[in-house]
Amino acid sequence: MLKLAQLSDLHLLTNPSEDRWGLNPQALFDQVLALAISQQPDALLLTGDLAHEEDLATYQRLQQQLEGYGLPILAIPGNHDNADLIEQTFGEPLLDFDELTVIGLNSHIRGSDSGFLGDQELGRAEALIKASDKPVLLALHHHPLEVGSAWIDELSLVDADAFNDLVKQQANKITAVICGHVHQVFESDISGIPFYSCPSTNRQFKPGAKDFTTDDLMPGCRLFTFDQGQLHSQVLRIQ
Repeated sequence: MLKLAQLSDLHLLTNPSEDRWGLNPQALFDQVLALAISQQPDALLLTGDLAHEEDLATYQRLQQQLEGYGLPILAIPGNHDNADLIEQTFGEPLLDFDELTVIGLNSHIRGSDSGFLGDQELGRAEALIKASDKPVLLALHHHPLEVGSAWIDELSLVDADAFNDLVKQQANKITAVICGHVHQVFESDISGIPFYSCPSTNRQFKPGAKDFTTDDLMPGCRLFTFDQGQLHSQVLRIQ
């Protein structure tokens, strides 16, 4: 059995003692991380907006915090991140387990809150999917489906049609697609392939809101369990 913990939208600041939006991003992340680690995951999946200020020191601090757990880490950029610094710090977003391959995709567009994969990243995804002899989990930051919150659906994956076509074409090999960005829980499917979004380790966005609205739910993460070819998911939140 394989356990994967997804943590997303950390928005860590250069100064870990600093607050933003009336919250301390580092302190909240520490609590969510402790909750995730308590489930004894086999890897951590960080699905974007790791830093709020694109600062190398923030990524290095995060990497140093996590390395003590001795777990494989997959990290991909969100709209607030610096994609080059994330890859420099965490390496290529690809994890290969005995029973599952996890492929992280870069949907970052510099200067935009929306996402875009482009032909090169879509081609990389297709090649890695075809090369894997195991089921594949795809992770990206931006959502390729509307989640029902009009304001953030305007900031989704621009080339979602091309991505969703790829998922459809490779549906026999893909076990699920996961994303961050939306700061809320959403579950659907892409051509029958399960699709999951993740709560933020920071503030939450209210589902179904037409305009930007925060929610009073606590920060959290997702835990995926892959057992005998079946993927199961649950949302965990701090108290």
